Amino acid sequence: MNDRLGVKIVFDKTSLSDVTSIMSTSIPAGDDYYQAFWQHSTTAVTNFLQKDYVMQLNDIPAFDFSAPWWNRNAMDSIRLNDRIYMAFGDINYYLFDFQSIIICNKPFVTNHGMTDPYELVREGEWTIDTFLSMVREGAEDLDGNGQLGDAQDRVGFTGYKTATELGFTHAADVELFSRGEDGSVVYDGVSEKYYDVVSRYSEVLGDKSFAEHNGDFAGRFRSDLTLFTSFTVGGLSVMRETEFDYYVLPFPKYDAEQENYISFITNQIQPMMIPITVQDPDRAGVVLENLCGESYKLVRECYFEELVNFKYVRDAEAISILRMLYSSDARFEIGHIYNWSGIEGTITAGLTGDAGTFMSTMKKMEKVMAKSMQKTLDAISD
Repeated sequence: MNDRLGVKIVFDKTSLSDVTSIMSTSIPAGDDYYQAFWQHSTTAVTNFLQKDYVMQLNDIPAFDFSAPWWNRNAMDSIRLNDRIYMAFGDINYYLFDFQSIIICNKPFVTNHGMTDPYELVREGEWTIDTFLSMVREGAEDLDGNGQLGDAQDRVGFTGYKTATELGFTHAADVELFSRGEDGSVVYDGVSEKYYDVVSRYSEVLGDKSFAEHNGDFAGRFRSDLTLFTSFTVGGLSVMRETEFDYYVLPFPKYDAEQENYISFITNQIQPMMIPITVQDPDRAGVVLENLCGESYKLVRECYFEELVNFKYVRDAEAISILRMLYSSDARFEIGHIYNWSGIEGTITAGLTGDAGTFMSTMKKMEKVMAKSMQKTLDAISD
C-alpha cells in the first residue's frame, strides 16, 4: 500500500484515553501529523465533534460511502443532517465485535424440551413473545427455598442495561427519532408500538424473579445460572472456557410479520474521524479509502476464520447467524451515541421495569432534550 500510493503509513496504537489527550493537544495546536484517528463514539461526540475538531467526510471526494467496505447503515443512523463526521467500515473490525447478540444455554433448552432457537430464527418465529415466554420458563428455584431470583437461583435473562439491552427496541424496528425532508434529526415522541415494545419487555425483564441486570452477567452464564445473556460478539472471547455449548442468536423481532432481524451496535465502537488540521484531506481520503477497501478484501474473511470460526463460537449455525447480522440493517441508537438529556438511561429503565412512568418521563424530558439536540447541531453549523 505504501508503494502503490507513494506514502508512508504509520499507525500508533494506544489507549482511548491517550487518544483523547493526544488529539486534544494536537488539533488546537494546528498539528498536521495525525491524518485520522479512532475514538469511543460518545467521547468522539463530546471531545471532538462538539468542539468542531473534525472534518465533514462527505466533502472529501475520495470517499465512496456506497462501497461495500463502508457500513452506510451505521453511518446514516447517527449522522447529523446530511453530514457525516464519523465513518465505520472494514478498516476497523470493531464494528463487527460490538454488534449485539443473545447467547442461550443449549443443555437447558434440550433438557426442558424447548423448541430449538435456531429453528425459531430460521422460521421467522424468534419474536418478543417467544423470547419472553422462554425467559419465564428459564427461571428456576435452585436453592429450594420456594422463591425465585436469589443469587443461587437460575434466572431467565441477564445483561448490561446501557449497552446491549438497547438492542431490544432496534430489533423490534421501533425508533424515537427519524429524519426530516432535509435529513435533519427529528424527535417523533413515543409511538404506540414503541411503548408496546417497552412495556412487554418491562413486565418480564423488570421482574427480579426472571431477570438480572449489570453485575457479573457473564459469570452467571458460565456458572449455568441463566438461560439467556445479551452480549457483544467480541465479548464472546470471555466465554471460551464455558463448559457447555450455547446458541448465538439475534435479538427478537417484534412479531413473525416483521421481515428481517436487525442488528444493534453498541456505542463502544470507535468511529474514524479526520482532524480539521489535516492540510491535504484529498490525499488522506485516498489513503483511507484504499485501506478500507483492502481490509474488506483481506481482513473480513480472516476475522471469521481466526476470531469467529469456532473461537468465539462453536458451531456452523452460529457463524451463519453472525454473517446474517453483519449483512443486516445494522444500527446504532442515536440517543445512545449523543445521549441528549440522558435519554439512554430513560429507555433502558423503561425496558427493565419502569414502563409505568416511561411515557411521563419522556414527556418531561422533551424541552430539555430539544435544547440538548440543538446544542449538538449548532456545534456543526457553518
